[in-house]
Amino acid sequence: MSILALCEGPTDPRILAAIQAGARGCISRTATGADLLEALEDVAAGMPVLPPDSTATLLNQLRGDAPAGALSPREVEVLRGVAAGLTNKAIALRLGISEHTVKFHLGGAMTKLGASSRAEAVATALRQGWLAS
Repeated sequence: MSILALCEGPTDPRILAAIQAGARGCISRTATGADLLEALEDVAAGMPVLPPDSTATLLNQLRGDAPAGALSPREVEVLRGVAAGLTNKAIALRLGISEHTVKFHLGGAMTKLGASSRAEAVATALRQGWLAS
């Protein structure tokens, strides 16, 4: 059986997970119908399909040079609070944890997402599908 996974783009951390789970390839969710059809035909023929420019990210993940980007459930909860416009204190109250713990999880999420600000972390998490309902 040939499986083609959908991803958010070349740096989506789930590309490696999909391949490790048995997918023959991965294509962007924004691909055109023609590109999707070509990718399906390639995968059915046994050829691998990867988003352009994903090779460096995949190699880094395999070598352990970069974080795989897998967010913990608590990091996702904290990012959802940030996305809702809540302060660290409000997130802490909502989740029943300390403000320090919120900062810890937010910092971990920002590192994994390669973000330098709260807004960038939320934008990246949204793009990569971490904050989908």
